[in-house]
Amino acid sequence: MHDTRRGLHVASRSPSPRDALLVIDRADQLEEVVTANDAPARISLRIQDLDPDDARRWEQRLEHLKRACGCGEGAAALLTAAVLSAGFGARHWQSLRTRWPGAVLLGLGLLCVSAIAGKALGRLRARRKLRRAVRTLSVSLRDRARGDERPSRAAPSPASG
Repeated sequence: MHDTRRGLHVASRSPSPRDALLVIDRADQLEEVVTANDAPARISLRIQDLDPDDARRWEQRLEHLKRACGCGEGAAALLTAAVLSAGFGARHWQSLRTRWPGAVLLGLGLLCVSAIAGKALGRLRARRKLRRAVRTLSVSLRDRARGDERPSRAAPSPASG
């Protein structure tokens, strides 16, 4: 399938969007990785000025950031809230003993809110990292086109997160 609105190619043999492949062959299409909510999670960079090894590293980095769901941050927030709630409950057990149903409901509410907030913050953080990575790649490609190649910006390190 070819998206004529954006000039992007979306290749898929399956109806599932997870199996689709977003093919980017021009540097000016990179922003679509961030802005298109319906863009597939799999990305293929076929930009002429990009070395194939660099392209593979960038594809992996962009796909990782595009798939980020915030679950790690949500779990960390949930665990933190659980530890703090348990500590508060242990410290104030005498006063909570007679009001335990309300304290339990408050604690469960706190756990839910913290998990949701952590997940939302994790997704926002991943989206910001995705924007930064796309901007870095765009600048690198623009510099290469001008003949001002900077190896430090050429590709993300394998361990960058």
